[in-house]
Amino acid sequence: MKTNTKILVLTVLSFLLLKYRIHTTQSYFYLFLIWNLFLAFVPLGLSTYLSQNINKYSVFAIFPIWLLFLPNAPYIFTDLIHLGKYSKMGFWYDLVLISSFASTGMLAYFITVKQMYVILKQYLKPKNVQLLFVFIAFLNGFGIYLGRFLRWNSWDIIHKPNKLFLEIFTRLRHPIVHINSWLFTVAFGSILALGFWRIVIQELKNEKL
Repeated sequence: MKTNTKILVLTVLSFLLLKYRIHTTQSYFYLFLIWNLFLAFVPLGLSTYLSQNINKYSVFAIFPIWLLFLPNAPYIFTDLIHLGKYSKMGFWYDLVLISSFASTGMLAYFITVKQMYVILKQYLKPKNVQLLFVFIAFLNGFGIYLGRFLRWNSWDIIHKPNKLFLEIFTRLRHPIVHINSWLFTVAFGSILALGFWRIVIQELKNEKL
């Protein structure tokens, strides 16, 4: 099954599961999953646009925006924290529901990372691009921590830049005090970095064979 078909099937499945839950329980609690999935598709939309309209200036203008929104894609997995809240469908149904949205977001993440990796390789050395994306994986881990536990959003870098940077600087200055921040960052970042090597790089190698 092609990647585009996979993400379409997962998206439709996610919406159907949510629609059935809302219809059955009359509860709109998990409606936020739609918004989170929309945010997950923002970087995918940007990288898809660049893939079709590639030039040096647009790439380096859009890349920072892409990077800013990228954590929203794997972030959906942390929505599993809501399991058991306001549930009238049972634990397992809600687990499947959230996992469906989360899997869609994660697939969107690896698709957009692959697209941007291919794009940047045209302007930078391949080894440098690989190291950059490993670093980006850990940046995403930290970004997910900021979003889930400190409740910062991607657009807060525009609305509240001073408070956001102070929050980040505090954790950089006192890493031991905020050790949980870095444990989460390393753990989630490692998963994304491993996924980058095992999914993106391996898939690109297979395409050359």
